[in-house]
This record gives sequence, C-alpha cells and structure tokens, in this order.
Amino acid sequence: KPKMSSIAAHQISQLTAVLQPIVSVQRGRILGVEALCRHRGSLPGPTPRFIFEQSVTEGWRSELEYACVQNACAAFRNSQEHYGNSLLFINVDAQVVSQEPSYFDELYAVVQAHDIDPKNVVIELSEEAVEDVESLTDFCNQARAHNFLIALDDVGIAHANFERILAIRPTILKLDICLISDLSQDSW
Repeated sequence: KPKMSSIAAHQISQLTAVLQPIVSVQRGRILGVEALCRHRGSLPGPTPRFIFEQSVTEGWRSELEYACVQNACAAFRNSQEHYGNSLLFINVDAQVVSQEPSYFDELYAVVQAHDIDPKNVVIELSEEAVEDVESLTDFCNQARAHNFLIALDDVGIAHANFERILAIRPTILKLDICLISDLSQDSW
C-alpha cells in the first residue's frame, strides 16, 4: 500500500464530523444522528467530495475512512448529553469494507475507544458496486455479532438492489429520494 503524502495527511486533518439529526415525525423526537464529513474551519478548502475522490485515485481511501469514523465517534461522544441514547449513523464505503479485511476490527476499536455502545451505532453502507460481495457479507455478519445495526443507503438506485439486500440483510433501508419524491401527490 502506498504511503500517504503529506498533502493527503493535511487534507484529512482538515476534516471534521457534523451531526445531522434524524427525526421521527410520528414520535416527535430525534431517533439518531448521521455523521457527515465537513471541512474544518472557516477557510475554504477542498470539498469533502473532492478529497474522497482524490483518496481513491491516490490510494489512501481506507485512511480517510478511518479518520472519518474517528471524527464521527468523537463528535457523537462529545454530544451525548444533547442526543442521549440516539443512534449514530456512520457512513462506510462498501469498497473499503470489501478490500480491507481488518476494517471491521479498526472500526470496532474506534467505537470502543470512544466508549460508545455498538447497539447505538448504525453502519450505513454506501451503494457503490463491490466485486467481493462475500467480504461485504462477512463484514456485516461480524458487525451484527457485535450488536451493530446495518443500514443500506440509497436503496433504489445503482447497486443497492435486491441481491445486495439479501446478501447484507440490513436492519434499516434508506430509500433513495427518487423513490419518494412527490410521493404525497402520487394517486396510487
């Protein structure tokens, strides 16, 4: 694996996590928060999307994913008083999961280090294509065995299809907006 450049390390250090509440309209309360990667500070810098794309091109995506999980757990831990026993949704790249056999162990260690109960963590898998579905399935089985919840994001587009749903057996399906936009105006 190529060593990450100092520019890449600097870009990673400029990222932080912000927590976006996930609210139940029916219950009138916050059910959880999704950790989103954002640029730290007020100075404009490369967007998170640019950094993620660059990390794939230059071969340091797993390091970036690890840093994002660290940031997500730290932000959640620092806000526990505000969010109580809410769920923490952490976005995880399915490609990294399928290519890095030790990724679950690293993720689990970070959650433990921040003293977060895995039953309050939802591992939200991206909809990106993976060649090794078996590795992805193994990751999900390990996560479930440690009481993590699994969500499949953007169901209804690209690779989040029935085959993937059956392989992953997610606890939560997050439907893509294309499936629900204008639903209130739909007559059937």
